[in-house]
Amino acid sequence: MTAQHSETHEKWAASLELRLALQPGMDRAAVEDVIQETAEYCAETGEHPREAFGDPDEYAVRVARERDPVGERAGRDWAGLRPADHLRAGVYGVVVLLVVGSGLALVRGEWWVELTFASVAGSVLVMAAMVATGTVLALRAAGRARAAAAAAVGTLVLVVAGAIAFLGLPRDPVGRLPAWAFAAGGVLLALLGRWLESSARTRRKAATAPVQKADGTDSAVSVEADASDTDQWLGHLGGLLSGRHGLPRNRVRQLVTDARLHLAATGAAPAEEFGPVEVYALELAEQAGGRAWWTRDGTYLALTGVLFAGYGLDRLVDGDYGWALWGCAAALALTLWLLTAQLLKTRT
Repeated sequence: MTAQHSETHEKWAASLELRLALQPGMDRAAVEDVIQETAEYCAETGEHPREAFGDPDEYAVRVARERDPVGERAGRDWAGLRPADHLRAGVYGVVVLLVVGSGLALVRGEWWVELTFASVAGSVLVMAAMVATGTVLALRAAGRARAAAAAAVGTLVLVVAGAIAFLGLPRDPVGRLPAWAFAAGGVLLALLGRWLESSARTRRKAATAPVQKADGTDSAVSVEADASDTDQWLGHLGGLLSGRHGLPRNRVRQLVTDARLHLAATGAAPAEEFGPVEVYALELAEQAGGRAWWTRDGTYLALTGVLFAGYGLDRLVDGDYGWALWGCAAALALTLWLLTAQLLKTRT
């Protein structure tokens, strides 16, 4: 093997390792096992890894899917997150806001932070909107489309109310707090979130614990056992396909209609015919292929670029040529580079 070939092999392995690390359900030990297996195979056969396993990105997705139990994958959305992960992100976003804000105040030498009606009310509403955003995403990932839409309206109301509070309420001082108190509040909120998460995990395990049946066999208590209503089951299926797995709406309607017609022809209950609704939704999503435009990486990169461009333009209009403008320009350049790479990859 030539030095150039060896270097290409290492580059391929590095790409595979990075991609594997980003896959849900793949811990460090599993990633190392896959890297070792591919290296040993190529050493024995003399094949180049791209010839033997193909594109590292596609191979990583395929391997992660094979090694991740279907029951685990069925509970995650197209981004690899569970509903609880979205809720956690909303809460921890508030934690980061409090800790970072406290840190910046201390760096500037502001040991005390002056409070006003506008700052207190606006900050509380903005933090509530951050948690509400996590709730919207959690409901969407759970396949609860109507509840997610209602939560989204509530989130919008909180955002508008926060803006009104910042701009319209009096700015007269009402008191002050030490800067470190905000960081302490963030830490306490994080600890509370961890405790609630642990309690919820314990309740889920208890709810799915095996119970003794009359015939002496064990059976797990499952929500699926109560899903006897066909319309409710099919509605949940559509919500999962659209919200959790990001399929286009026309494709979702087609899949739900096919399932409805099949059930009408067989007369069987949906849970008996197709199994757990979350697992069946995953199977349909993996067979259906392409996701809706709003779930694609390029869409989020484009929106991020618009936000950075808008903020940079605002700095220019205000005549602020400091570090904020240059930091925004660097972030915009990075975003555009990532977006271009994503578009080129999609075309090839």
